Amino acid sequence: MRQARAAVPAAARRAAADETAAAVPALPGVREADAVCVYVSVADELGTRPLLAALLARGPVWVPRVGAAAGVMAFHRVERPADLVPGRFGVPTAPAGAPVLEAAGLRVAVLVPGLAFDAGDRVRLGMGGGYYDRALARLRRGAASLHTIGLAYRAQVVADVPRDAWDVAMDQVWSPREA
Repeated sequence: MRQARAAVPAAARRAAADETAAAVPALPGVREADAVCVYVSVADELGTRPLLAALLARGPVWVPRVGAAAGVMAFHRVERPADLVPGRFGVPTAPAGAPVLEAAGLRVAVLVPGLAFDAGDRVRLGMGGGYYDRALARLRRGAASLHTIGLAYRAQVVADVPRDAWDVAMDQVWSPREA
């Protein structure tokens, strides 16, 4: 899967990121959310910088931040792209002290990266740390509603992915036409 993701040409990556920014904010679950959480793309992930800018035009956005405690990730508020700072694993994130999402009573949408997604039941194969699985389980317990959308190139949506009992299935997987 890493090779398939890396094989997407640069021009197709840019077009895919732009298409994602144009389409995803209008998706059901995102457009009516009280809080939208989005990953900040790195390396060859489906690009989210244009999407982040589009969402920030509507208001604050919540980005993942891996904490000092092993295996803990929470979503922290950013209000502009300049708020992002380098985080663990080289992933841009909110600065220390940025407000943490308190999801109680909120309709929350989370836009999730993955290495691969199962085309049938939408189970996500991540990078192996379980950060998203644990964070999504916590949000599901507190939010009024939680809508999860995996963002991936079409080549990342496959017939079957390896899974464990704790793996969280997405409500939806979205792929741009461009890549």
